[in-house]
Amino acid sequence: MALDSVDEFYFSALFDDEQLFPISDEKYAEELHLQEALMSAATISIFNKFKSVKRELGESSENFCMTCTVYKPANEMFVTSNCSHYFCVKCINKYVSSKIIQENVSVIKCPDIACKTIIKPKLWREIVPKEVFDRRENVLSESRILSNSQKLYCPFKDCSAMLVVDGSDTVIDFECPNCRRFFCVQCNVSCHEGLDCKEFQRLGRDKKGKEDVMLMGIAKNKKWRRCPKCKLFVEKSDGSLKLTCRNVFHGFSAKLSTLDAQKLEASPGILAIIPEQVRHIQTTRSPEFLGLTSTGNAGLLKESDYGSDLVIGVIDTGIWPERKSFNDRDLKPVPAKWKGQCMAGKDFPASSCNRKLIGARYFSSGYEATNGKMNETNEFRSPRDSDGHGTHTASIAAGRYVFPASTLGYARGVAAGMAPKARLAAYKVCWASGCYDADILAAFDAAVADGVDVISLSVGGVVVPYNLDAIAIAAFGATDAGIFVSASAGNGGPGGLTVTNVAPWVTNVGAGTMDRDFPADVKLGNGKIIPGVSIYGGPALAPHRLYPLIYAGSEGSDGYSSSLCLEGSLNPNYVNGKIVLCDRGVNSRAAKGEVVKKAGGIGMIIANGVFDGEGLVTDCHVLPATAVGASTGDEIRKYISAASKSRWPPTATILFRGTRLNVRPAPVVASFSARGPNPETPEIMKPDVIAPGVNILAAWPDNVGPSGLQSDKRRTEFNILSGTSMACPHVSGLGALLKAAHPGWSPAAIRSALMTTAYIVDNRGQIMMDESTGNSSTVMDFGAGHVHPQKAMDPGLIYDLTSYDYVDFLCNSNYTTKNIQVVTRKYSDCSGAKRAGHVGNLNYPSLSAVFQQYGKHKLSTHFIRSVTNVGDPDSVYNVIVKPPRGMVVIVEPEKLVFRRVGQKLNFLVRVKAEAIKLSPGSSIVKSGSIVWSDGKHEVRSPIVVTMQEPL
Repeated sequence: MALDSVDEFYFSALFDDEQLFPISDEKYAEELHLQEALMSAATISIFNKFKSVKRELGESSENFCMTCTVYKPANEMFVTSNCSHYFCVKCINKYVSSKIIQENVSVIKCPDIACKTIIKPKLWREIVPKEVFDRRENVLSESRILSNSQKLYCPFKDCSAMLVVDGSDTVIDFECPNCRRFFCVQCNVSCHEGLDCKEFQRLGRDKKGKEDVMLMGIAKNKKWRRCPKCKLFVEKSDGSLKLTCRNVFHGFSAKLSTLDAQKLEASPGILAIIPEQVRHIQTTRSPEFLGLTSTGNAGLLKESDYGSDLVIGVIDTGIWPERKSFNDRDLKPVPAKWKGQCMAGKDFPASSCNRKLIGARYFSSGYEATNGKMNETNEFRSPRDSDGHGTHTASIAAGRYVFPASTLGYARGVAAGMAPKARLAAYKVCWASGCYDADILAAFDAAVADGVDVISLSVGGVVVPYNLDAIAIAAFGATDAGIFVSASAGNGGPGGLTVTNVAPWVTNVGAGTMDRDFPADVKLGNGKIIPGVSIYGGPALAPHRLYPLIYAGSEGSDGYSSSLCLEGSLNPNYVNGKIVLCDRGVNSRAAKGEVVKKAGGIGMIIANGVFDGEGLVTDCHVLPATAVGASTGDEIRKYISAASKSRWPPTATILFRGTRLNVRPAPVVASFSARGPNPETPEIMKPDVIAPGVNILAAWPDNVGPSGLQSDKRRTEFNILSGTSMACPHVSGLGALLKAAHPGWSPAAIRSALMTTAYIVDNRGQIMMDESTGNSSTVMDFGAGHVHPQKAMDPGLIYDLTSYDYVDFLCNSNYTTKNIQVVTRKYSDCSGAKRAGHVGNLNYPSLSAVFQQYGKHKLSTHFIRSVTNVGDPDSVYNVIVKPPRGMVVIVEPEKLVFRRVGQKLNFLVRVKAEAIKLSPGSSIVKSGSIVWSDGKHEVRSPIVVTMQEPL
């Protein structure tokens, strides 16, 4: 939607730290912090010798400054304690500053030249606590300032740290980075102590007398309240400002008119205005399928102590804390590093958290700014989950061992998450109409402040440039803080260019099947058996009986609506007592069953469309039902058509066969799993990996039926769902295990270990199959391959990255300096980065080249990579090259000799290709690999070459 086509829009504004603070935060902290701590302490000592005239004379009176000889309002005057001489704030500041520059001063006289009264403050080192001298914390990084910065002192006398604040007419709240308390800048500028300002109020106190909530002025005549527990601001008056962020995103979110947004974007100190985007949400067998069993004395689970003391933050629809998957039996106390909270709300007391679920928050400002006040009869204004998605994903990542576990009798066994002892923190951002960027930003910001180690995000939206992508910006901030971020690839497959969450600092996860399914076959009247899948626990169809079968598209008044079995589209006179064939699409698969049931149908068959292919998704249905592929759906339609014209009308039944294990082939790339290439940066291959995401059993809330329909009154402890939303938390949990086993690994190192040890063959020993076509899948489907946790624990070599490598990547992607700042909050000089190479030279575990032919016959490129030895100290790796068909790949050197753990070595990869005949606008993708092997480890990197013929 064009920006000027709406009256109001929700925006997130990002502050320009470089413009506000022309020297770097690090340099400021290192060079000036101690000096300013001393100055601050000395200044407050001197000011303590003066009394505010306002208290003596009242606000309306004036007095004569004995230095500048000008009458000033009382609230701008100070009077000496000893000799009762009056001076204005400006003169006092100037006088005090001149005195404290003299480092050894211990005696200060009255500023009046004619007065000889001595003011003797304490010596500086008697005032400044030792911890102030020892601190090297950045005193600027927590600030939220718009323009015209100037120095100021914290108004709280037990702190008095030197600060930098805004001196313009625009007034904002400020948090002292020393004592972490907030104060009104307007008040502090005028009277220093900040106690009498009308814009600074204490709203409530706890039993110990501490401030519970404070009001700040953030613009003229506006007030905002700040909860000291959750560290966020929300509006008090007109509702325009919603949230401020300071960890992953230095700025705020607000509802603005288009004109106001444009004005704000032009303001000094504002880097960018980012329009709001609405996003949407995208196991008893999977641990065993991944090789994560609790038996034996070795392996990733044992080495990581099952992820104990690592914290996984799940940004989703909330959580149902009473589920057994979240019990804290035998867990150690909450890690000391944890700074989060259990935010109480509707049906969610603070006691809902425990040693397993150690934190829970909810964020609804963005949602309510767009949709109005929440309907609390249908949703919980709390972290409690009213959808089920968040509870499900959280237990996949870190659910405890639970036995017995099943859904309606299916998938019986022991349920467990990937990291059973890891701690969980739930951040609820998804509501009835979706997940809003402002709330996602706030959740990321809180998660970083709380101290999570991993963030799991099963949410996706459209792909936009990184500087306009709130998730990319927030994820960079989290990654910069050392947090591993895993996100779902999306459910837009099997078409190409459908992958989302494509930023290179985010580990992107597609979905594959396991070796378990739930067959529910269709038996036609002609004796043919059509394979299908389903979960149904109600009364079965009568055995040895066939029922009348109809196609909904030929029986309704509106062929299109009835073919999809949409609400109100079926005629009960035609449907009653029959099995109905419905086309997949538009409404949910379970909802189609509800429509058929309401119309009197006794069973349903859902047939895939052409785009869905042969990929089948299991659902918990409210009547006997099953799902079949596109080709078999056509076969059933042909049977119905032919039988309707014969003496024997079409009939069928559905045969439910329960749970089947050891299915072959497996894994298979799920039909719905989003595919590459990367729409934003084709030189960075996405998805990164795939993980189990089909028919995953995990915890489920008590207020939602297994079908997800409001009319479904059945209740179950666990439910079976499919989606890349289910694949993502598998990798999030694995990331926590790897982080626990290797505390020094960066987020990039964890992703590298998962990618370079991933496999691409199924349990038949063949290349994994594409579920949608039945053919072999490609790197665009599975990325580096299917995760292999045990091998990832000991990958041998890793491809590591720092935040500055990502800055160079953005430089080589032709992002402007300003846009790079929007994403990274770092100033970038791109000249060095561009001299170093091209966008494909990011030290990524995969290599992707894009050749624009433009009539050229010979094409070539190169990649520079650096690997770090995390295996054996004395090891020699030899390269094995499998070039894409018809191309030449040369690796230099062919041998890497490591002498110690942690040693880094570089290598060069040259790719040469010859142009091929393509029609204008078309392209072809070919893939190969390079493998570094020392006889113990195999470090595999896919090579992808895309040949394009421009229009």
